Amino acid sequence: MERVEDKMECVFKKMIAEMESVKKEMENLEQDREKKTEKFEKLKEKIEKANKVKKQAREQIQILQQLDSPLEPEESVVAKIAQIQQETESFPEESGESNNWDEYYMKIACLAALRSKDPRTPVGACIADKKSYQIVGIGYNAMPYVKTRDNDKIFSWSSEKKEDEKEKSKKGEISKIKDHYVVHAAINAITNRTRNKLDGCTIYVTLKPDEDCARAIQLAGIKEVVYCMFTRNEKRGENKDMMNGEKFLKSNNIELKDLKESVLNKFDKNEVVKTLNSRILSPPQPNDDGPYKNALTWEDFFMKIAELSKERPGQFDTTDSRTGACIVSPTKQVMAVGHSGYPEDMELGEIEHNKEYITHAEYRAILGGPIVRGCTLYVTSYPCETCAKLIVQSGISAIVYGKPSKDPYPQRILQECLSNIRPKAD
Repeated sequence: MERVEDKMECVFKKMIAEMESVKKEMENLEQDREKKTEKFEKLKEKIEKANKVKKQAREQIQILQQLDSPLEPEESVVAKIAQIQQETESFPEESGESNNWDEYYMKIACLAALRSKDPRTPVGACIADKKSYQIVGIGYNAMPYVKTRDNDKIFSWSSEKKEDEKEKSKKGEISKIKDHYVVHAAINAITNRTRNKLDGCTIYVTLKPDEDCARAIQLAGIKEVVYCMFTRNEKRGENKDMMNGEKFLKSNNIELKDLKESVLNKFDKNEVVKTLNSRILSPPQPNDDGPYKNALTWEDFFMKIAELSKERPGQFDTTDSRTGACIVSPTKQVMAVGHSGYPEDMELGEIEHNKEYITHAEYRAILGGPIVRGCTLYVTSYPCETCAKLIVQSGISAIVYGKPSKDPYPQRILQECLSNIRPKAD
């Protein structure tokens, strides 16, 4: 009996020790969370202070420039302006459009739409994790994938009128209208996701989601929808399917934001957006039920993603050597996207305009996303020596690059270790 009691006591002690260990781990996690929150608040406060100081400096300088009197300002004013100017010298100018993540992700969605073979309404979608600054899913409206067969020859892109469809239904005929077959961009982006869960992510779509897409978005755990109405029909958003989708999203506490009204003027200057608008506003002939023939090729699509990413520099990246990268799986799935720049969460005082702090696009793409073994890297410039070593170790099997390099060391590393390295096609 005593032995049993001793064993039980020993077991209880172990359980208590394990509970104490778990409790300690939870306390450590909570402390880490508090530290990160405090760091974020400090960074936010510094940025606000910097902007305020810059504004004050500009106002004071403008006042002095407008003075017609040759009299010197009071010493206190001069000293204050000198102090403000000194404080603002370490803060670079804001880069306008490039500082807006929403615009960047929407451009990726627009680019995806150009891959669609829908001859009338190409739609693209991009899913982003705003906390990690990672793109975790890209899709466009397309016909269901049919292995070893051309799905565009199996299914029709017809947009016949509903009256004609009803007549065919009465005769027992199957309608060819595309709505019965096409897989929407948002659903494709979700199924092409690079992680198991999309909790808290944001989806960017070039058309307001309908009720089918809304259900998929809610089930995926996405908490924000940002859309632009790229359509010929200005009242398209008032259609029943889209109104139902909007009601469904709002009833599930999913934020819905129309981006087009606030940024379309900037978008019109972008080549990708201009191309998409032009394609939508110039539809094919009504009798043409085939797929759009000038959709982006896979290589153009992936390389343009890398080029767009180059426009999305990291925090205060003012160098001329910006690069973008896109990693693609053998099944044409975008696994990761990267851009060169300073880490987004880096303390302002630690940057000091030093190039050594810049993270290269290849590093962000390879280390910031899922495992990329066997994938292809599309990059706007030939990788440097450091990136070349990481590329080889990560298991990437092929590289398509834009701007060549004269540096012999990365070339030697990659040519010895990889068999498929080539410049992008003209």
